[in-house]
Amino acid sequence: MSPSVQGGLVLVATVAVLMTGAPVAFGLGAVGLAFLVLFQGPDSLRVAAETLYSGLNDFQLVSHSRLFSS
Repeated sequence: MSPSVQGGLVLVATVAVLMTGAPVAFGLGAVGLAFLVLFQGPDSLRVAAETLYSGLNDFQLVSHSRLFSS
């Protein structure tokens, strides 16, 4: 399948999901994960999980309770 056809499929699916009224973040995430599995195979979900965890495992995102103590 050519990259143009793949891009067209992703575009159509994204617009269709967003037209349903689903929240944007969940719709884009679902379309992204669905096409990741479709084009790369189920093993690619491991990479998605590792990317999500590494993004959340950032020290700058940790709240500092000392700053907000009363």
